[in-house]
Amino acid sequence: MENKQIVSLLAYNRPGVLQRITGLFARRGFNIESITAGVTQDERYSRITVMLSGDTSIAQQVIHQALKVVDVTTATILPEEDSISSELMLIKVRATPAERAAIFKIAVTYHATVVNVGQNSMTMQATAMPHELDELIRHLKKQGILELARTGMTALQCGDTCIFDVERD
Repeated sequence: MENKQIVSLLAYNRPGVLQRITGLFARRGFNIESITAGVTQDERYSRITVMLSGDTSIAQQVIHQALKVVDVTTATILPEEDSISSELMLIKVRATPAERAAIFKIAVTYHATVVNVGQNSMTMQATAMPHELDELIRHLKKQGILELARTGMTALQCGDTCIFDVERD
């Protein structure tokens, strides 16, 4: 199994920033597993979290290339043991009234929340590490997955250190 690296970027919140960053990664042949972006507590900045395949040297290359993008102010690797990371998933499965109790039990096992029940379906929301969401999907496949949406990884460094602690212009 290939290593996964989490890279956190802070960039000015301007049109086209995400496109420039992803274009740079594509040109360099980096395999992005997931990417999330959103405004921070300071609306002038967006935080971009990238999960990619490869070792630390690949992540270092990504950081080096990302810092070449004019709007990127900070880039750092978030080691798994020193960060908090999570992904959100919504999943809708086939569920007859007779099957609902068993599906609910699976949801509870994976700390998922049932957010909607249709005549023949159930929709759950789960927040967890990607491998835990993959396990939930494996358990629900036999039910018949009707729809699935995942947000991608988002992460913060543990402790008191913040990405805003790095001096910027």
